[in-house]
Amino acid sequence: MANKLEIQKICECCRKIFIAQKTTTRYCSHACNNKAYKEKKRKEKYFPYPEDYYVDRQKLPSKEELQKQEFFTVAEAAKLLGICRQTVYNLIYEGKLEAAQVTNRLCIIRRKDIDSMCDYAGVHRAKAVRTSTPVTEFYTVEDIKTRFNIKESWIFKIARENNVPKTLRHGKTYFAKKPFDNYFKKKGFFENEKISEWYSVKEIQDKYALSLPAIYSFVSERNIPQKRGEKCFLFTEAFRFGERIYNSGILYRRRSNAKI
Repeated sequence: MANKLEIQKICECCRKIFIAQKTTTRYCSHACNNKAYKEKKRKEKYFPYPEDYYVDRQKLPSKEELQKQEFFTVAEAAKLLGICRQTVYNLIYEGKLEAAQVTNRLCIIRRKDIDSMCDYAGVHRAKAVRTSTPVTEFYTVEDIKTRFNIKESWIFKIARENNVPKTLRHGKTYFAKKPFDNYFKKKGFFENEKISEWYSVKEIQDKYALSLPAIYSFVSERNIPQKRGEKCFLFTEAFRFGERIYNSGILYRRRSNAKI
């Protein structure tokens, strides 16, 4: 025969009386259960230590009583100084505050050690506040494409990798000018602007009978300035490209790849 005994309980959340199906039921509804669960998680977040920890702190003597004492526990010293217990432990571990380890769980601090720590401590100096300079000069996407001759996808890639500040005005993206100038300065862009005479890849191939891999290898090994033209790379004539090739002894023929 089934047990038809009604179990009356009081909800721990809303304090209403309800009929429970089990003796372990604590809440009258799913809503009360969720509310109690959220309250529990909130307490765990703001009060991470066990309840005894906070109860013990409340039992500490008042500051007036602590002023009359000559010996303190870590918790009492923390309350006297107005800091947390972990800070007191950090001062002890760093050797700034002397303490006597009486037992494994008991640490005693003398008043004169606290006074000595304060007497020999350095004068507090406030750190200088960094003031950020507002950005006033910007590049549009079209400005960057025209000036540095790069694709739009590379503009956003460079901005993302170098954390370039940007803003949106009337549907257009504006990038800070100085970070882009610094980036291309490291790449030697502005130095290349001073060079007026250049060789194209095709001109080098026709003049010196070089293969394409030999040209790129030579330029890469000797860091010869280069810039991107409309359809090909251009190499500076200021380095007397042909003479350096013949003097280096690494000239390769375009067809046979034979060293001469």
